[in-house]
Amino acid sequence: MRFTFQFLFCVFLGVSFNTQIVRAAFILDDFDDSAQVASPEMEGIPTITQNVGALNARRRLEIDALQADPIATLDASITVESRLTGTMSDLMPSFVNGSPRATLQLWYDQFQSDFTGNGVNNTLFIDVTTIEGPTPPAFLRVLVQEATHPRSSFFTVVSSLEETSTPVVLALPFDSFVSRGGGLESADFRTIRLIKIEFFANGFFGEPEELGWTIELDSIRVGAIPEPTAWMLVLGGIFWQVGESLFLFWPLRV
Repeated sequence: MRFTFQFLFCVFLGVSFNTQIVRAAFILDDFDDSAQVASPEMEGIPTITQNVGALNARRRLEIDALQADPIATLDASITVESRLTGTMSDLMPSFVNGSPRATLQLWYDQFQSDFTGNGVNNTLFIDVTTIEGPTPPAFLRVLVQEATHPRSSFFTVVSSLEETSTPVVLALPFDSFVSRGGGLESADFRTIRLIKIEFFANGFFGEPEELGWTIELDSIRVGAIPEPTAWMLVLGGIFWQVGESLFLFWPLRV
């Protein structure tokens, strides 16, 4: 009787409270749709895939470079099924004393969406499976454009990418995005219409031949911090304590 009462109490209140969070979260890309680009053969030439993810977005995979002709690849569900795999083997600088740079890029557009899910979501998540190589990507930049400020772009940067053989989650809160032009306006994540994700390799972060790395992603998704699974653990503990107290003071019938 005691277990049954507390169990039903937790399930009823916990599920009711969490329903809105679970429904609002969505996957932007789980990389089930295969595509590939390679450099230098396809440098600056994107591979386009339509109807990707929950938003049916148009996805572009692209390798871009400045003062370099990198040897690099970027593919979805080819090297590893249902994973994005990017490699940067060599920057191949074009100038002896230049500042070579190359980026592996993912673009998503041809949609307009409320990323907040009516105010529930607050974070973009990038699920990283592995980062391998002597020098990881120099940094990650995510840029968004929205309809409220159509002439502005907003971005956030992750500069602490480190080699890892175990999965990690990069959490990018919506309020970490700042105006690219230095303006005071904040990104309106209720009207997002483009998102661009870039992994940078820079020659001035090390000798070009030392910049070989591989990165693998499992998914890109939108949700809330704390995530639903964490909420369930917290709420489960709270509701269990509430049930415990109610049981102790509940009048017994004989």
